[in-house]
Amino acid sequence: MSNNSKIIQMCVAGQRKKGWSDEQFAHEFTVVHAEITKATAEKAPALLGYRQVLAIPRPRISAFNMNNSTWDSQAVLTWSSIEELSSLLKSEGYRANAGNHVFTEPDIVGSISQVAGEFVFDPVGYSSQESRFMVFVYIPRATRSSRELVTEQEVAQRLDNITKIGAGTGLLRYVINRDVTPSDPSQLFDGTPFTNGDWGVMGVTEQYWFKDEDTASAFFADEARVDALMKVPSSLDGKSCVAVAGQETVLVSK
Repeated sequence: MSNNSKIIQMCVAGQRKKGWSDEQFAHEFTVVHAEITKATAEKAPALLGYRQVLAIPRPRISAFNMNNSTWDSQAVLTWSSIEELSSLLKSEGYRANAGNHVFTEPDIVGSISQVAGEFVFDPVGYSSQESRFMVFVYIPRATRSSRELVTEQEVAQRLDNITKIGAGTGLLRYVINRDVTPSDPSQLFDGTPFTNGDWGVMGVTEQYWFKDEDTASAFFADEARVDALMKVPSSLDGKSCVAVAGQETVLVSK
């Protein structure tokens, strides 16, 4: 993927449609929706990447409020720009295909974000894994109505903290993303399944990659480590995190 300051990630956490079984939801998300999105990516050069995390069964992790989590899926779609994303969401082709495939409840958690910093603890271990276990975290702003971007200093503070916490552990890679959701997300998502999403309240999103679930569980089982993880910059609300964890599947990578 090219280094472009306009590249954004559309991140969405979803809950299965009411009454759906594990098997039905897993099929609709990891097979049907996956195939639709891959087909879209073939026709849309602006769709640069697509990653899925299926949180079924629930992982054995309690950090970041995951012990009470009701979230079944996490999708991360990488776009060349927010303008390109907006253009596709408004296209007839999208609305006739992906826009009609609804497999989650209307109330979703979402963020339009940009990578702000990262640290790879084990480059060889990360690159050699065909499949990894990922923990995706949404950290809301302390003031929900604020649209101020998290500062460079706060990003650096958080990155430095995680770099110290993750050293010598099973954590392979960490990425922090700054939320850049437009001030009026309804204009972007009007007429799409994302209209009722909880957009614009997040300050940052975070991604933690591990070799497997056992390694991730061991990492988050350390209470002192988790306490340190929950110490976030003052503009953020660490107590109200939303997190989704599961095996990551990379479906599109350009």
